Amino acid sequence: MQRFFSLLLLFWSVFVFADDRNPWHVHDESKKLANAKGVRLPDDVLKYRYGVPEDNTPVQFHLAFAGANGMMIAWQTDTNTATHVCKYGTTTAITQTATGFSRTYGAGYTHFVTLSNLNTNTKYYYSCGDSTAGFGPVTAFMSQPAVGSRSSFAIAVIGDMGIPPNSQGTATSAISHLSSFDWTLHIGDLGYADDAYLYGGTYEQTYTTFMNQIAPISSVQAYMGLPGNHEDTCNEVLPGQCPSDEKNFTAYRTRWEFNNAASGGTQNMWYSFDYGMAHFIQVDTETDFSGSPEGPGTYLGAGPFGNQLAWIENDLQKAVANRAKVPWIIMSGHRPVWYSGGQDAAVNSFLLPLITKYNVDIYFSGHEHDYERYYPIGSNGLVAQKNYNNPSAPIYIVNGAGGNVEGHQTYSGNPDYLAYENDQDYGWARFTFVNVSTLHWEFFYGTGNTVIDQCYIYKAYT
Repeated sequence: MQRFFSLLLLFWSVFVFADDRNPWHVHDESKKLANAKGVRLPDDVLKYRYGVPEDNTPVQFHLAFAGANGMMIAWQTDTNTATHVCKYGTTTAITQTATGFSRTYGAGYTHFVTLSNLNTNTKYYYSCGDSTAGFGPVTAFMSQPAVGSRSSFAIAVIGDMGIPPNSQGTATSAISHLSSFDWTLHIGDLGYADDAYLYGGTYEQTYTTFMNQIAPISSVQAYMGLPGNHEDTCNEVLPGQCPSDEKNFTAYRTRWEFNNAASGGTQNMWYSFDYGMAHFIQVDTETDFSGSPEGPGTYLGAGPFGNQLAWIENDLQKAVANRAKVPWIIMSGHRPVWYSGGQDAAVNSFLLPLITKYNVDIYFSGHEHDYERYYPIGSNGLVAQKNYNNPSAPIYIVNGAGGNVEGHQTYSGNPDYLAYENDQDYGWARFTFVNVSTLHWEFFYGTGNTVIDQCYIYKAYT
């Protein structure tokens, strides 16, 4: 019956979303859902109403940067606990303590504790929870390097990753390489819980399955995300059936806590931070700009959350002024500025002037369910040069191949600025800041666990 209902919804979505003139045509989901197949959620998740143990055992630990010398630790419980405590230290004795707070949108509680004034490049051990409900296992992470440090580091870059089976190879491959990168950037669409109807479970149970999948990574290093269209509501095909507390990016804004306070960001929708020799800025391609696909006036009517344009401009101005200390500027947003199928005109109009004006080095995006690496592209949309030696224009990379139930997207376009495209494989990328003037990009084929594309980027920073 569940499979029949899923197929019925799929047929309905193809019919309703097929016409671009239809006011409900927001994400063009008919194309993405064409390859969707139902897969049952794990039994150890389905047996709980929210997918987490009902005795308030702390689970789903995930870390995020909190200022230059801080780390936010978050975890999930079924109901609230009397306290929210982390014990931590530079040895397994963990004699220091910090307390925090919890949030809910009506389905489970997320707890947050910030560890502040940490030593740089130091291994810290932690265990978090509550004296009554219990504490999680003692786990360790490495604190951030000093801002401006020229030491080499690497990050994992993942986009549009859902839950097994399509994500299985990507997650397994990334976990097997965990010691080779320092933190993870997920470029929107974190888990696809709004596709829960295809899995025979609820939104919360699907979200839990995703959080369980990334826990081997997120519990030991920062897992930084940004909003994608699948963060908006509890159901991608029938968002009107979602309760009010599961619309308007509520789960995403409640469950996560990125570097909002330190960067002047807004509810995880946009924020930034420095890490070593690079400035990372995450933007919202869903709401709060002219023509945004999910903002006020659209069918979903999400937001508004604030003046994003003014914040981005102010953040980039400060980043450029600080370039002698932190030279690389990396921007990420869920939707691409350029992709092999063309361009999103509203996103292009919103971000291209900013990326060009402030000489952003690289713009990462997802949303398109494939992997595309481009040569530097000028503001006119033409290839600036067919190499990465002192690029005269920004570099754009689409990495929406993390793997989700909706499958791949294939485009017939082959623009001149396209250096490499793969629309057949799922995978993730490792992005290494080798030194102040050299970057190394590698895309891993998840199932084969091998590098199928790579390049070096050279720029005369000092």
